[in-house]
Amino acid sequence: MVFDLLKKTPSYLALKKDRDNKSLSHAYLVIGSDSLARKNFLTLAALTVICRGACMECASCMKVLGGIHIDVKTYDGGKMSVKDINGIVEDTQTRSIEGGKKLYLIDNAEGLSAAAQNKLLKTYEEPGEDIIIFLAAANEDSILTTIKSRAKKLYIPPFPSKEIVNMLLVKGFERQNAEVAAAYAQGSLERADRMSGEEDYRKNFIAVLEVLSSLKNSKQLAEYIFLPVFSKDKIELTLDFLEIILSDALTLVSGAAVELKTVHRDFDLKQVIKDFSPAGAAMALLAVSEGRKMLNYNINATSVAEKILFDILEARYKWQ
Repeated sequence: MVFDLLKKTPSYLALKKDRDNKSLSHAYLVIGSDSLARKNFLTLAALTVICRGACMECASCMKVLGGIHIDVKTYDGGKMSVKDINGIVEDTQTRSIEGGKKLYLIDNAEGLSAAAQNKLLKTYEEPGEDIIIFLAAANEDSILTTIKSRAKKLYIPPFPSKEIVNMLLVKGFERQNAEVAAAYAQGSLERADRMSGEEDYRKNFIAVLEVLSSLKNSKQLAEYIFLPVFSKDKIELTLDFLEIILSDALTLVSGAAVELKTVHRDFDLKQVIKDFSPAGAAMALLAVSEGRKMLNYNINATSVAEKILFDILEARYKWQ
């Protein structure tokens, strides 16, 4: 089902067109923050190149899907060293074992050091015959300009909620669970999959919702900032959830006719928006954005949580 969604994207259609026109690039850069979609896109790309019909049934497709095709090699860029890149460079000097293309799929390419990217550069620019290198990254920020300029870029877009709901229904989830997961996912297959399948993920969202519903005064901060949702390993996810809920709060208090993401939690959302004016909700959202910046500057999670919650309180009561 994930492949079905990916096949509708402009990026996949562009790759398929390249294959059909026998004009495949030697280097592609796949950009998308959705790690589940990105990983599946790389697999689908390999299937499309190795098997012209990507039939999912032939021996070649089965090998790709099983991760054992000798001419399709996958890597995690976040775990690769310059030595690992040297191994790829050397391997590109040999011909395909099965007589077709040789593919190198490197996900999490933003994790490659500058030295590793520079080592790959010449091969990425002028690989051997029948060599295709796919780099995939959550964003372009850490990818060297010299790498980006030599690749054909393919962007993975967010997916419509309706499509995500259908995907989860096919996987056997109840409709309400699927609708909640799709709404929270904001177009991300990874988020939808986690929200629908991981109990801790859903509990984390509910805990964040409860914090916003019950936050009334600054005396509560000393207790709230040490809640598990604000721990070092969970705070980034918590900021995502805060952004979703406060975005819906802004929609409600502004009277905008927009579909809410916090579905099937009407009572809780009404508790959140109490005493919020449109300006206050907007300022609370801004507080979350500022919190992200603080994390990027390596400020500890507890300090970030305290600042965000204080600013949300201030936004609620100052902007009446």
